[in-house]
Amino acid sequence: MNYYDYSVGLETPYWIQEFSARGKVYFRFQTPKSVPFFAIFIGTFLILMLFFLQPIAFLAKYTLGIPWLLFFYLPLKAGKSYVEELPDGKKLHFYVWGLLRYFKDFTLDQRLIFQEERRSPVIEKMVFEKTRL
Repeated sequence: MNYYDYSVGLETPYWIQEFSARGKVYFRFQTPKSVPFFAIFIGTFLILMLFFLQPIAFLAKYTLGIPWLLFFYLPLKAGKSYVEELPDGKKLHFYVWGLLRYFKDFTLDQRLIFQEERRSPVIEKMVFEKTRL
């Protein structure tokens, strides 16, 4: 007897297509967005507001649309690239975590690997007593 594997359904992302409250639709997306998209969008927007508000306000004095472009296009692009890009077939946070682990294990730790253990290099002086060189 074949049973249905519910883990397939649990691994699918949660998508948001419209904002509504009790039947009243406030906003509807053309394509549904995932929850990490909103998290990255809001995080990038807050970083821009906290750290780059002064340079962007300086740009606002001399240009018309660049601050709007920076405040909405950059978080939108960051959120979309985080959700849609799959380097090596992995989600981006797993890929970055793997890069950091690789950097820690093989770049920062320069000890030799011998029989699946890290060992410090042993420098021994070799003495050949019975040779006449």
